[in-house]
Amino acid sequence: MNCHPTKNPSAGNPCEQSSQKIHEKKHRALIQELLHAYKIDPNEYKKIRPNLTGPKWSPRYATQIPENRSIVIEKIGKLTQEMRVYSDRSCIDRKVGAVAVMFKQGEEQHVLRKHVGDECQHTIYEAKVIGLALAAKLRKKRKIH
Repeated sequence: MNCHPTKNPSAGNPCEQSSQKIHEKKHRALIQELLHAYKIDPNEYKKIRPNLTGPKWSPRYATQIPENRSIVIEKIGKLTQEMRVYSDRSCIDRKVGAVAVMFKQGEEQHVLRKHVGDECQHTIYEAKVIGLALAAKLRKKRKIH
C-alpha cells in the first residue's frame, strides 16, 4: 500500500503544485528567497538595460555645479550670447517639486515647474530626474524656435 503524508510535496493534485516548483530548489539564492517571501514575480517588471559607454566617452554638454547661489547669479550676469538651462529640485512643506529655467544673454526666457507630490510618496531623487527632463524639454524648445 502506498500512502503519502499530506505535507509531502508529491501528495495531492500535481496541478496545484506547479506554481511552487520554482521555489522547491535545494540551493536557493537569497534573492530567490526574498522574491518568494514577498510574492514578487520578476516577469512582471520591465528589464532596463544599462547604457554602456567606452572609457574614452565624454558627454556632449558640459555640466557645472557652482558652490553657491551668488556665483550662479554672477555668471548669469556675465552671459552675452550663450543660452543656459538650469534645473533644481526641492522639498518644501513635505511637497516635492522640480524646476528648469532657461537664460539667454543673461535674461530669463522660460521656466518650467512640476509639482511631483507628497514627500511620503516621492523622493527628492525622483524630482531631480524630472528636473533634468524639464531642462531637456527647454533645450529642445530652443532648437525649435
